[in-house]
Amino acid sequence: MGILLGLNMIFYLAGYVFPLPCTVMAWIGWFRIRKSPAPKVWRRTVSLIVLTVLTAGQLLWLYYVVRIQQGADLFETTATNVAALTAASLIVPSAFAEGKVRLWLILGAISLLFFFVSSTGEIAI
Repeated sequence: MGILLGLNMIFYLAGYVFPLPCTVMAWIGWFRIRKSPAPKVWRRTVSLIVLTVLTAGQLLWLYYVVRIQQGADLFETTATNVAALTAASLIVPSAFAEGKVRLWLILGAISLLFFFVSSTGEIAI
């Protein structure tokens, strides 16, 4: 049980700490690669789509952080469930993104998933 509580705390903290830096680093990587010719156009398209959805998730993350700090109970709301499902579904397309942004997109999607699953109360104790 102690291991599960420790993992829960790690996921909880990762949900608060990592989404913003991962999104910023993904955008920095995107601005570096967008000027170069794309070796595979579909990878560039997937990168842009995932980056756009990740940024929208980041805005929802910011809203939820403010609401949680104000004392709102966001456990099992429809928006939380949709956000968790969207964050989970971003992981697979992120794996097909271009190399310079792939790692940051995957980490950003996982950290958003950690936030919407752990930090909003679904797993938190």
